[in-house]
Amino acid sequence: MKTDINYIIGKQLIKTLKEMFAGFLATTVDKISIKVHSIREIEFNDYANYEDQSIIGMIQMDPLKDIILIELKKDLYEPILYYACNGSPGSYKEGVNAAKEITDIDISIMDGYVVRILGCLRESFTQLIDLRPRLYTIETSLKDIYDCYIDFRKISGTLVEITIDFDDSSVGKLNFFYPEYTIKQVIEIGEKNESN
Repeated sequence: MKTDINYIIGKQLIKTLKEMFAGFLATTVDKISIKVHSIREIEFNDYANYEDQSIIGMIQMDPLKDIILIELKKDLYEPILYYACNGSPGSYKEGVNAAKEITDIDISIMDGYVVRILGCLRESFTQLIDLRPRLYTIETSLKDIYDCYIDFRKISGTLVEITIDFDDSSVGKLNFFYPEYTIKQVIEIGEKNESN
């Protein structure tokens, strides 16, 4: 039986994300719905064409090679920041400044949430590999990653797009970009373990 990588990076990840978001937003959000919107292969230079402001964690996937990306789109990190500062779910959209730039304080707050997501990432892979993901750095633009990290310009990978619905009123997007080589390593390890 071959390793079902789409299950690992899709449905298995969703299970752990639901528990995490329900935990840290329990006092401000009554209902959270998390779904896999799509899983598709994409060249990084095409992915980087999206110029939306984002919180992007560059993640070292020890003991695997390469770095993966965890991208919290603006429609996700803004409500999280708002809730973190004791805003109520119903007043989120009225309290957000659409033109607001990401500040150092925003990045500092979101750093902690990205680290929590790493725990979900580790748990979703636990049946295949003892993964030890760690945050390398946080960027705020895919284009900056393309410009500054030459190795990313020529890679292709798998993009997992996840939607998160807060109280049926605010839908945010959480993306995971796995370089092709990382996916191959996971599949090889999974198939090796299944044959033992």
